[in-house]
Amino acid sequence: MASHDSSAPIAVLDSGVGGLSVLASIRARLPSEDVLYFADSGRAPWGGRSPETIRRFVMQIASFLDLFEPKHLVLACNTAAAVATSELRRAFSHLGITGVIEPGARAAVAAVSSAYSPTIGLLATEATVRSRVFEHAIAARSMKTRMHAAAAPLLAAIVEEGRDLDDPLVELALKQYIEPLLMKRPHAILLGCTHYHVLRPTIERLFPGVLIVDSAHATADDLLRRLTSTQMLRQGTATSSGTSSRSGTTNAAAGRCQFFTTGDPIQFSRIARRMTGLTLEATPVSIDELESPPARESLVNEFNDIRDINEINEINDTENIDSIIAA
Repeated sequence: MASHDSSAPIAVLDSGVGGLSVLASIRARLPSEDVLYFADSGRAPWGGRSPETIRRFVMQIASFLDLFEPKHLVLACNTAAAVATSELRRAFSHLGITGVIEPGARAAVAAVSSAYSPTIGLLATEATVRSRVFEHAIAARSMKTRMHAAAAPLLAAIVEEGRDLDDPLVELALKQYIEPLLMKRPHAILLGCTHYHVLRPTIERLFPGVLIVDSAHATADDLLRRLTSTQMLRQGTATSSGTSSRSGTTNAAAGRCQFFTTGDPIQFSRIARRMTGLTLEATPVSIDELESPPARESLVNEFNDIRDINEINEINDTENIDSIIAA
C-alpha cells in the first residue's frame, strides 16, 4: 500500500536502537520528511538468529509499517538487509526499499581507494558475516580490494542494554573483536551493524588512528537520491545545505517522527535520547499484535484515530492563538 503522495512518511525498520544512527542522518539530510521508526527491541538482537527467523520478523514489521502507506522503506539493519532484502522486495514490490549494505560498501571502498593494496576489516553480526553480502558488494565495486570479516555477537546486545561507553565490559568486548581484525592490517574498519555506531567513540579512543566507516550518512544520501529520482521528495523539502528541493520554496517545516517498539518504551527512549539528543516517546507494540495481521491492522487504526484527534487539537490551539493575536 505504498503511497504515491510525496508527503507520505518514510518508514525505517531496525532490530532495535541501532538504526537511530541512520534516522539521525536522514533527519539531517531530509529534515522536512515525516518518518516512522520501528525498533524490534523485544526480540533483539537478530544477529544470532536463523535467516528464516530474521525474514519472518522483517516481514511482520514491514507489513505493520505498510499499513501507514509509506512512500519508502529503509532497512536500517545490516542483518535484515543481508538476509531479507530479496524476499522483502518480492512481497512489497509497490514500495521503494533502501538498505544499508550497498551504501556502506560504497563508503568503505571510497575510504580505502587511495591505498596500493586496499584492505577493509568488517565488524558485523554472525548472520551478516555468514551471508557474505558485504564481500560481494565490495568486490562488485573494486576487485582489488580485500576484505576480512569478524563476527561480533555481543556488541548489539550491549548497545540494546544501554551500557555506558566506558563500561569495562564494552571495552573488553571491543578489544576481543577488533584486535584480531587489526592483525590483518586493514586500511579501514567498516561497522557492518548500525548498533556499532553507538560504540564509535569508544572504538576511536581504544584504537586511535584507525579509520572507521559506517553506513548511516551514505544511506541517507542514497535515500535522498532515490526520492529525488522518483520525484517523491516532500513538497518544500530542504536538505542539510539549507536549499530547497523544489524551486520557489524555502524554510520548509520540520517533519515529524513517530516511534514504535516491541521492547520497553522507557528504555528505548532513554537510549534514543543519549544517541540522538531527542526527547521522544515510543508507542509499545506487543509481539502478539505484530504476529497477528488483524491485530496489526487494529493497532494502526487505533493509532491513526489518536493522531487525528491530536492534529485537530493542534489546529484548534493554533486558531485560538491566532484569534488572541488578532484581538
